[in-house]
Amino acid sequence: MGAKDVSKVVVNRSTISTAGLVVMLLLVLKLTDNIDISWWWVFAPYWLPFALLIGFIAIFIVGAFIISVIFLLWEEYENRKYK
Repeated sequence: MGAKDVSKVVVNRSTISTAGLVVMLLLVLKLTDNIDISWWWVFAPYWLPFALLIGFIAIFIVGAFIISVIFLLWEEYENRKYK
């Protein structure tokens, strides 16, 4: 007798994200004229997290630049003060 043929069981778990559900809900409401919002807001669950991330990174970079300029100006002030 030969070895048993064991087939692999493949489980396909297709899920949709919360953002996908919100977009589908807003899309249906927009297409049926139940809400009057811009198309930008219909698809906001997809682009808004990335926009917020880029905004926070930009704020961090600008803040770091301002702090470094203040630090350099303070060092220059301290050096002139003791001369």
